[in-house]
Amino acid sequence: MAGHKLSRAGFCRMVTMPAHKGSGTVRKRGKAWEFYRDERATEGGQVRRGGYAGRADAELALSLHHHQAGLRKQEIDPSLPLSAVGEKWLAAAEVKETTRERYRRDLHVHVLPALGDRPLNEVTTSEVVNLFDVLRVSGGRGNWNRDQPLAYSSLCGIYTVVQQIYQWSSVRGRVLGSPLAGVARRHFVGRGSKGFDLNHPVAIEAMDPLEAFTIDETKRFIAALNTWKGQRANRDGHQYREAWLLALLTGLRLGEILGLSAEHIDANREVLHVRQQLTVVNHNPVLTGPKSHNSVRDIPVGPGALEVVRNQQQRLFRYQQRQQGQWPEHRLLFVQPDGTSPNPERFSREFTRFLDANKLRKIRFHGLRHTYATRALEEGVPLSVVSEVLGHANELVTASVYQHVTSDFSRQAVAVEATILGPGTGS
Repeated sequence: MAGHKLSRAGFCRMVTMPAHKGSGTVRKRGKAWEFYRDERATEGGQVRRGGYAGRADAELALSLHHHQAGLRKQEIDPSLPLSAVGEKWLAAAEVKETTRERYRRDLHVHVLPALGDRPLNEVTTSEVVNLFDVLRVSGGRGNWNRDQPLAYSSLCGIYTVVQQIYQWSSVRGRVLGSPLAGVARRHFVGRGSKGFDLNHPVAIEAMDPLEAFTIDETKRFIAALNTWKGQRANRDGHQYREAWLLALLTGLRLGEILGLSAEHIDANREVLHVRQQLTVVNHNPVLTGPKSHNSVRDIPVGPGALEVVRNQQQRLFRYQQRQQGQWPEHRLLFVQPDGTSPNPERFSREFTRFLDANKLRKIRFHGLRHTYATRALEEGVPLSVVSEVLGHANELVTASVYQHVTSDFSRQAVAVEATILGPGTGS
């Protein structure tokens, strides 16, 4: 009977025997434990390691050895640095080019400078936590936020990059685990969220009310555009005047404004069709699909917005006359005098320069979208309608971003008290 011996009393006693094939086995040897694995059929040897305090330690050591052997079989170096694996993940990621560009920026600007030289399987949880501790305090690397704290949404994006690198590596057998595993995201990126997108569980930051123009500031902004006397090439007004006004009147994103073309304007039905956006990929403007499924939408507009569109079409005609037939084939609405698309990043910087030149309070270009949404909610436009016009995933996102407005509306419920406890009503 294989694997059994008779004791002096004649009883059958089980003896642990090493396996000679398969994944290996563990057994007690003296006071310690060891594992054994026969690899003669594949790698030409027998492996025995001992000195483990218990069965669990020996089994874990066997699992680790089996994993390393699998990596060698796949010709994968488990000690590859995070930088090398990160580049492989980035190239293989099945995402839109705009998303890949955002991943690339977060990887190269924030993750690799701190952890790029570390072997992927040696990065510890504390190292990642320390990285995010620094980013929360002085992670800004742009011209306007250098060495300033990163926004919570930016931290969440960087967290996603690290998380996906380890997920991608894990299913390919490069690592056994992730330094993010078993630890709540808040330990890396900081505070909890004020709201969540139910379709995409990423925290939404409430908008700072100062990111939108007040009514008085909006009037001054429009007046400055109407009286602009800039360079000779812009003697008929600032070349981006109509683009900025349309953003203020519709709440369109920067990329959506620059992606509008002639076929997206339906003057008869008074509708703008949002079907594409202009974004930056490798520092070059590129037309892509909208930001999300909900970003594909039809926006109703009034006479004011349609007049802005007609003014821009007249500007385009003057541009084309100056070019004497040398004009790109696209039918984009907002372009430079030579017909080429403006780089969205430079377009945004020009907006900042205009505010400085006219001594207007500095907000981001996205603040025009915030201004539209704030005025719409204050005018009593239903939250569901504002959410649809903005192209948000759902009303919760809109309510979370503009909670400074919606919280004021909730105070209107106090008026119900006056109705219930009106004259002649006992308390």
